[in-house]
Amino acid sequence: MENNPEEIQLIDFLRLIIKRKNVIISIVLITTLVSAVIFLWRENSYKVQTIIQIGKISSNGSSELIESPTILVQKIKLNTYNELVGKKLSIPKDSFPKITAENPRDTSLIVLTTQVKNNELGKKVLGEIVSAITYEHEKIFQSNIRSIETAIKTEKDTALRINNNLTNLKKTLSTDNTKTLTGLTMLSIYENELTKIKANLINLEKIQNTSSKTSVIKDISATSNLKASLLLLYIFLGLLIGTFGGVCYLACLEWWKKSKDEF
Repeated sequence: MENNPEEIQLIDFLRLIIKRKNVIISIVLITTLVSAVIFLWRENSYKVQTIIQIGKISSNGSSELIESPTILVQKIKLNTYNELVGKKLSIPKDSFPKITAENPRDTSLIVLTTQVKNNELGKKVLGEIVSAITYEHEKIFQSNIRSIETAIKTEKDTALRINNNLTNLKKTLSTDNTKTLTGLTMLSIYENELTKIKANLINLEKIQNTSSKTSVIKDISATSNLKASLLLLYIFLGLLIGTFGGVCYLACLEWWKKSKDEF
């Protein structure tokens, strides 16, 4: 039974590959090394990120955020702080890094992120933006705290005055055997007023204790965008290209030799 010429050629070619395997290995090593070098020579970029939590203040007897997360995110997206930070860090307007802001659902958190080639610059930019935000919020917070303290003082002064009136009224009624209806009514009014004031004081002190400043809950950090998984991909492509290139090189070399012999 005769062998198929194509099978004979394939077997001969496989023998050639085995014989010249050092050539293929050399080509694979070169392409893999070149792929790794290309990966490492790529211009690196960094993801710089920080997270802040919006503080709480008192409003109409209840606690609320210093600023709406939605509004703050919109301000950052509209580059509200870019000019101030750009002047402080001497960054031209057209070179200012893009800042993204996100508010995770149902939280008072703001996630600030930027992609930069210089991680130190990215950290400085986010740091200055956070400082600008916390400075604005600090003024609102301190003003609110002063208002609460004033309200507490007013309530305490009122309570003291009513308590003195109540004490004097009780003394009067204790010596007055008739205890007029007017006196008893005033006694009830004073006691009710004191009860309301105590409730107001408890609420004000509770709000004062739950008030909080806007703060950084995740320090500014920078991570490289050059991932190990991407390096492995480059190496794999280098191996693949090297193997294919080596085989093609041997095939072309063999074809050239046969063509030369025929002539």
